[in-house]
Parts: sequence; C-alpha cells; structure tokens
Amino acid sequence: MTAVRIHGIDASYGSHVVLHDLSLDIASGSLTAVLGASGSGKTTLLRALAGFIRPTSGEIYFGDRLVVGPHTWVPPEKRRVGIVPQEGALFPHLSVAGNIAFGIARDEDRKQRVGYLLDLVGLAGLADARPMELSGGQQQRVALARALAPEPDVVLLDEPFTALDANLRGRLRAEVREVLAHVGTTAVLVTHDQEEALSTADAVAVMRDGQVVQVAAPRDLYLAPADLSVARFVGDVVELAVLAEAPGNQVNTSIGWLRTDPDTRASLNGTDVVVIRPEQLTLTDPTGDDTAALVIAREFHGHDSMITLELEGGATLPIRVAGAQTPETGTKVGVRVDGDARRFR
Repeated sequence: MTAVRIHGIDASYGSHVVLHDLSLDIASGSLTAVLGASGSGKTTLLRALAGFIRPTSGEIYFGDRLVVGPHTWVPPEKRRVGIVPQEGALFPHLSVAGNIAFGIARDEDRKQRVGYLLDLVGLAGLADARPMELSGGQQQRVALARALAPEPDVVLLDEPFTALDANLRGRLRAEVREVLAHVGTTAVLVTHDQEEALSTADAVAVMRDGQVVQVAAPRDLYLAPADLSVARFVGDVVELAVLAEAPGNQVNTSIGWLRTDPDTRASLNGTDVVVIRPEQLTLTDPTGDDTAALVIAREFHGHDSMITLELEGGATLPIRVAGAQTPETGTKVGVRVDGDARRFR
C-alpha cells in the first residue's frame, strides 16, 4: 500500500529549476531515505511534501488524498505531517513535556499521550527538564516525540543526525528506526550520508539533478546500482577498464579475467568499465597464481583498514581488510576478486 505518491512534480526558486518531472512512491509504514549530494534537490522535495513550497506542476497524494495538484493545494497545517528538523528546534521556554504537547489538542487524553511518547523515546524522567539541560541526542528524541504527538500520517526527518558526534549518531539512528517501526508511521529521511541511508532505511531513493534516478532496498542499491554515478555515490568502488572480453560474460582487466553480472548497466561518461567493491578483493600468498601486487599505503580505521595496492604497470587498487592485522607498506602480496564484477558501458 502506498502512503505517499509523488507524480511528475516540478519546483523552482525563481528562474532556477530544482525539481523536474520527479516521481516517487513511498510504501505505507516504511522508512524511505532520500539520498543525494548537496544541490540534488532532496531538501526541496521535503519542503514540497511538507507544504512549505508549492510545486509548479505535478501531483502529490497522501494515501488517496490529493494534497498538491493543478487545482489543489492543501496547506501544511492540514496535511497531517510531522517534521523532525536538523537540530531539534525546540521551544526553549517550554519543558520537554510542554514541547511534546505543543501540537496536541487540549483534551483529557493529552497528558496520557505525552507520557506514552516520553516512555517511547526513553525520556520518561525528563518531562520537566528544559531543552538547554538536554544533550543533543536527547533534544532530537524530544523533536521526534513532538513530531509523533499529533499522530501524523507521515513523518519527515530533515538530516536530524547531522549535528551529533559519530558514536551518538549511530545509536540514535537505531533508536529512531525502532520507534518509527513500533508506531508504524511512514517516514521519509532526507540525508547526504550514504552509511546513514543504507543502515537505516527500508528503501533508498537516490536523487541527482532534481530527479530520482534509482529506488531500491539498501542491499540491492549497493550491489546493483543503476549507473556508474550511483555506484560511485553509494560506496567505495574499484573501476577497471575492460581490455578484452570472452563468451560467458568474461572480461579481461588489469587484475586478470573477471566474471561479470549479465545485467550490464549505463555509464554516464560512455566508458566501458567493470566495477567491484573493495571488500571483494582478498589478499593472498604472493607466490601463488593470483595477481601480484605491492602494498603502497594503508589507513587504519579500527574495525578495518583500507590498503592501497599497486599492480604491475602502475595501476592501483583500494582493498578493505578486516581487523587490525594488516601487511606493512612495501609488502608483496597476491590479490584475487571474489564474486562478480558489474559492467558499465
């Protein structure tokens, strides 16, 4: 069941066109990440959904209800949309409970609703605290509770984890996902962070130049990007020129013969390349039959390391190695590819 249907919308700021002929369906109860680089139009799309700007053409439905169309415009306050902004934007003069209750009708259930949401976001003991007394992560939990308070049909999250440190950002993402899943609310997360999108969302919509270029589950997006630009954007890639080809989807590259996925994809620059991910490369004994290489650089990241290899002829390869035990710079190694490469023409 579709909770949000966006069909052919255009949006501009003056003469500057930001969105053009953009379409996207968002499943009911899902968390969909809208992922794009700065200037791709993702924030403009969120503003169009919230009702803060009016598209120049196209339609937006929330369920069966048309909220934007040629002769239809539903204002923000009547769209049943909750918003979690980048830095909480809490009212400093109100308590935590007061912030959450701000958008709830004054009735006998109001206090009970606030108490339920405080429990839900893990802040039951901080009802009377002021925003300035909270950590950044706690403030964002209050912002989420406030967005959920009026029981919206859709929650829009506008890069809500950007201002947090890396460790807190990861924990809060997991907590927010758990809360949204518990209440069953459809959510749209706008982000430029690939890791955030892939680890948090049920589906990822990649934007480029004001359009959605691919929508897929995180794993499918990573393993089967629609084109070379998407492949580069959603993770580290190793690009290898195709030197020759043979029957059975076999191609020759600087690292030897590789098997490619039969589903050849588009290349924006028209080059014929195959792409593998760094984790598909495995270090082996340099005296074996695998391709010979030399370790010329390494970066230690704790949980893994990125090692740069140099092949005969000068080509370089990045390889991701798990754990702390990595070969020293200057070490001779062998390297092989595990799994299929993806070909872009």
